[in-house]
Amino acid sequence: MMYRRWPLPILLALLVSLGAVGCAERRASGPQPQASSSQMTTSESSAPKPSEDVPDPDTLRRRYIQPLGGLVWHSWDSPEQLPLPSLFLFCVERGNADQVDYEQFLNEAEGGLYRIPAALFDGYVTQYFGAEQPVLHGHPSYSAEADAYLDGLDVGGGPIEIDHLHVEINGSVQTITFSILGNDPPFDPVAEVTLKVETDGERWHYLSNHVSEI
Repeated sequence: MMYRRWPLPILLALLVSLGAVGCAERRASGPQPQASSSQMTTSESSAPKPSEDVPDPDTLRRRYIQPLGGLVWHSWDSPEQLPLPSLFLFCVERGNADQVDYEQFLNEAEGGLYRIPAALFDGYVTQYFGAEQPVLHGHPSYSAEADAYLDGLDVGGGPIEIDHLHVEINGSVQTITFSILGNDPPFDPVAEVTLKVETDGERWHYLSNHVSEI
């Protein structure tokens, strides 16, 4: 049998061409590039995550809303705008929550009134409303001579019935919106409230309250 003898230059060119085709096929069938671990971490971390710091509705009611009492029905942006009768009742209830023994302040000689040291209630106003001035001294029960509040400590009103509660958190500020329900059937909402508080998780103070009647 006769074999065709190729010229050396043509033979070399043919071998180079076959090698290039083989490399191209291996590249096409090889594994696809994968995202780097840093890219995957960035992508996963950018997904929104639910906040673990949002308090539950019962906590919002118990800690911030119910203690306001009558103050929840008024709009205010500063301690000076707080209605004094409701503010005084707020302080009375804070004392009850702190288990203050009011009986120690009872003074039968003054008609059975309680002589409450001004520092106690003024401290509540400063702590919970950020008041820099003794705004509660304008209350009729305040006695400058005694530097005390002389009052019968009558409290009224039951718990506030609310609905449609929602909270938005921006740093240390919580904006709480809710509806106040009427006292009579069918107990429809009668007011919309936006309450702002600032908290560090343990202590808090009120920033403002805005009420819109329905």
